[in-house]
Amino acid sequence: LWQNSKKVKERKEERKNKAVLGFREIKTFSNECVHNSVRDAILKCLDEEHDIQQSVFEEMHARGYYPTPAAEVSKVDQVKQKFSQCVK
Repeated sequence: LWQNSKKVKERKEERKNKAVLGFREIKTFSNECVHNSVRDAILKCLDEEHDIQQSVFEEMHARGYYPTPAAEVSKVDQVKQKFSQCVK
């Protein structure tokens, strides 16, 4: 039983690593693509993936899995101040 549990964990870790590598590869391919049509197709897939992730987040948020507490006004002002210096 212990070995089966260990194998399951190893397989999960392998799938996780493959997913991360796939995302990194897509970003690299889109940056280093010679043909615009191929680059556009890769970027379209990436955009669709982000849209799906956003939809999943919104649904989970609506169901209460990701509660968003109200931010304190002073903290919001601090962040605005911090990032306003970066954009000029």
